[in-house]
Amino acid sequence: MYAALEKSGHLLESVYAAQERTNDLMDSLLNQGLPYHQAWELAREEWAFLPSEEDDEGAEDPGA
Repeated sequence: MYAALEKSGHLLESVYAAQERTNDLMDSLLNQGLPYHQAWELAREEWAFLPSEEDDEGAEDPGA
């Protein structure tokens, strides 16, 4: 995924978008009263860290 985004010239744009989405989600969760560590766990799973390419390949192959 990294190589494809870099080759297409969209890498920095994608990183920035993930950063913004993570920040927005964190703000929302904290405003709802969630403790910081719980909000961070949810936000990082949603936006901050992408699944590994091995996970993506397994998701595409139902026989895996």
